[in-house]
Formats: sequence, C-alpha cells, structure tokens
Amino acid sequence: MVDQIKVKNYFNENSGSWIKDAYKQAGYNYLTPLHRVRVVKYILKQLENIKHLLDVGCGAGHLALSIAELGIKVQGIDQDKKMIQQSQEALSKLTESNNDLLSFELKSVDKLGLEENNYDALTAMGLIGYLPSDETLFKIASRNLRKNGYLIVSFRNRLFNLFSISKRTLAEVNRGTFGILMEEIDQLYEKVDNKTVMDFISELHAVTGEILEDKTLLSQTKQSPKEEVFTSDIEARQTTPNDAIKTAENCGFKSISFTGIHPHLSLPRLNQTLPPQIYNRLCDSLIPFENSTESLLWSSVFIGVFQKLD
Repeated sequence: MVDQIKVKNYFNENSGSWIKDAYKQAGYNYLTPLHRVRVVKYILKQLENIKHLLDVGCGAGHLALSIAELGIKVQGIDQDKKMIQQSQEALSKLTESNNDLLSFELKSVDKLGLEENNYDALTAMGLIGYLPSDETLFKIASRNLRKNGYLIVSFRNRLFNLFSISKRTLAEVNRGTFGILMEEIDQLYEKVDNKTVMDFISELHAVTGEILEDKTLLSQTKQSPKEEVFTSDIEARQTTPNDAIKTAENCGFKSISFTGIHPHLSLPRLNQTLPPQIYNRLCDSLIPFENSTESLLWSSVFIGVFQKLD
C-alpha cells in the first residue's frame, strides 16, 4: 500500500518540478499530463448534460482551466497548498466570463464529503494510484455524482509491465502473475480499421520527416545536469483494464471506454539511448490507435470513462 503521508510530503516538496516536467518539453520527459488534458476534453465533448464538474487532485489547474473553455463549471480540489496557489494565480489572469466558471479549494480527498449539488462528472488525473485502493476513488465519485454521472480517471497501466521488459516485468514473473496478464492481453487483439492504419502511417511519415528536417534534434546531447526534472521515488499502484471494470461494477458503475496514453513504439529504455525527444516524437505516431484495444498493450497509462448507475 502507498504511504499516504509520504505521498503528501513528496508532492508538497516537489510541486514546482512536477509542473515544469509535466507541461514543458525538456530532455527525455513525455508530456503525459498534456495528452490527458487533450483526451479528457475530447471525451467531455462527446458526453451530454455535463454542466458541473469536480476535478479531484487538480494540481495547478491545467485540466480545470481547459475544461472551463467548454463552458463547464469546474470545482478543483488538491491537498497541496502550492498547487492551489498556482491554480488561483492562473484563475486571476482569466477573462471574467471564464473566471466565473472556476473555483479552487485546498482540500484532501479524504475530506471530500457529499456535496448538496451533485456533480455531472468527476475527473481524477494521476491520482488513483496514490490512494489506498481504486475503490476509494470510485466510492468518492459515487457519493458526489448524480445518477448517470460520469467518472473520468487515469490509471497506471499494469499490462504495460509485459511490454516494458523492465524490473516490473521481472516482478510479475516472480509473483507468478505474468500468465494472468497474458490472458488479459490476449483479449485485446482486434481488427484495426483501415482509417486508423492510414492515420498511423501518415503520422509516422510526418514525424520522421520533421526529425530529418530539424537538424537540431539529432545534434542534441543528453539532458543538462542543471535541468530540474520531476522524478518520484514513490511507486504508484497499477491497474489493468479488467481490474478497473470489476471495481467499477462493484461500486455501481458501468464501463464506457478506455483510451491509451503515453504510447511506446518500442522498449521504453531505448528513449535515453537516442537524442532527447526523438523517441517520444516517434511514439506519438501511435496516437491514432489510442481508442483501440491494442493501445492498452503499449501505453503506460490509460484513461477510463465510467457511468454511475444509480
């Protein structure tokens, strides 16, 4: 189980580094939070009657501010004081029309009770793996969502352990769970439509062309030692899509969709054997697959959409 006090202290001490590494491209980092914002906005555009949303673990407010652009009222909460200060600073710079749609509050998840006006949707990005269990977030969502409301949450993808060929792969072997994950992976292979294939080929062609034309990319050296990058010594829990589905059902939700985030075109350790950002830019060519089941094979994160049943 993740040590909750250690998590709180760690993010309090490293909030600035986390924000910089999450939204500013530098060195070998991949902008996973930026892609999560993109995907969540797309998901919300497909849903109906989303007028009031709760963003749990809102950080510096990047997601909340983007959602407000859709005309949705957003309440953001986070347990880190520095994060909330930054979100409120960003809020103060907005136009009055968008300003009215946003509010941020310093509050931890365990202090979140049932709100009088139940929300139409609840988002939680990069949070669930640091909670005691996945059920913790689903129960919070159940208490705060209206009937048929939506929970949109990002998970660390445990299936990725078999793709990464890393210490996590070895851990699955030692635990005797490799075969169980293989059984779930075998269910993910489905026929890919021709449009997705062509989109992938077009993206790969475009990316390789950009790399060849931008000579500075190939001439970059390793990341500067002075560059501050967020790295965590806390091992967040991982979840498989099937486990997420089971948890959802046990907590009164049905699963709607999964989207793969942070795709890998090849082994992740190859990233730092290449000039900075070459590997990441090549991996982005897989984005056309992100809504296919195959994306759950090579994505280290996935976003799940769930609907409350009662």
